[in-house]
Amino acid sequence: MITAQILTYDSYVQMPWKNGGGLTQEICRYPKEKEVFDWRISRATVHEDGNFSLFKGYQRVISIVKGQGVFLQEAQSGKKLISRQDVFSFSGDQLIHCELVNGSVIDVNLIYYPNLYHAQMQWLPQQIEPSTFTTSAKHILLHSNEGNAQVLINNSNQKNVSKNDTLSITKTNEPMLTTLCVINSAPVILIELWPKPLE
Repeated sequence: MITAQILTYDSYVQMPWKNGGGLTQEICRYPKEKEVFDWRISRATVHEDGNFSLFKGYQRVISIVKGQGVFLQEAQSGKKLISRQDVFSFSGDQLIHCELVNGSVIDVNLIYYPNLYHAQMQWLPQQIEPSTFTTSAKHILLHSNEGNAQVLINNSNQKNVSKNDTLSITKTNEPMLTTLCVINSAPVILIELWPKPLE
């Protein structure tokens, strides 16, 4: 069984950063009811240089969706340029300093427990013609940052994803594959999460 819903921009929950340096918009978390989450997806606007919040025990993945990019610097290492649509992964235990390249940026963040999940974030290019792919992920999220996207799920359930909205798909039985047919007027972010088997 599959549940699919559109998470609208207006439904995102605004909350302060853990370090008090700004605000983030939480798109969704799992489990939804728990304060301590297994994974969380959010958007954040970065207006000034500073350190990222620490999330001990978590893995983090970010991508810039608007703006010129940032330089990220880990302790004991040089600066790394993260441009728009680059995907960068790092440990939530690490202190990361962020330096803006040229003005504010908006980024999308995935934070997850690596002992519970495998995860992947990628950009799907603009697709004027339908593009079909399958995934075994339990949780699938498609975030439309600029244009609109049409997504046909398993050839039967169509969802229209508007600008800044997110399509959230959760599979309740496994190992069933999910087939997505996507038409998108601008690049979109695809996030997939696979639970690790219990030991």
